Amino acid sequence: MVSDFDFNTLEGKNKEEAFLMFEESARQQYDFAKNNCYSENAKYEYEREYCSIMIGFLEEYDINEIIDIAETNKYYDLPVQDLDNFFQKFQARMKQYVTRFKLRQAKFGLGALIFMQDDYKTKVAEYLNEIEKIVNNQVHDARKKDRIFKLISKLRLEINREKTSVENFCLVLGQLSEAIGEAAKNLEPLTKRLKEIKELFWSSSDFIPLLPKQKKAPKMIEDRSKLDEIDDIPF
Repeated sequence: MVSDFDFNTLEGKNKEEAFLMFEESARQQYDFAKNNCYSENAKYEYEREYCSIMIGFLEEYDINEIIDIAETNKYYDLPVQDLDNFFQKFQARMKQYVTRFKLRQAKFGLGALIFMQDDYKTKVAEYLNEIEKIVNNQVHDARKKDRIFKLISKLRLEINREKTSVENFCLVLGQLSEAIGEAAKNLEPLTKRLKEIKELFWSSSDFIPLLPKQKKAPKMIEDRSKLDEIDDIPF
């Protein structure tokens, strides 16, 4: 299944976008394989492969809110008679988050503008100050520290704008998370604050509906002969 996926299409995508694209591809390939196999054992192998592919994706993208990775990895040792029950629960969990992420995209689509409430800005400023202090004390690589500080400043700029976009905010927050992950040894207090910033973002931002697209004006026919041809069409 995974050999047919073009991983280049995930470049520049946030975790939720990447999950939706990857899961859809894996599910379509699983459905095709299942519907075209005539062996019960082969069906179980396709189920195992789908689970294995999705678990690998969730681990790589550090999406821990969907499933307990450690618990789910036990499926490798399940006997065949228990695999159906596990797979049904696993698939239901995937569907749940596909729905959740699609609803979130519809509500806060990429490029959609948002206002951030003042209380949120104040709280996030406190969190970023705390992150700066921890990084200053724990990160000794000057280059990595400088990169983190620059991204914190960039995130502050996005938050303090009168309005920003979901895409810009998520991009900078993602870059900051990645930089911290590469530089810091004691990640727990830092990742906790980053997670709180993200959660507050969704709950404390006012979505600005996009303006409806304007209807295009009818195309003018410059060649009079073409207009004559249209007039000659019998109805």
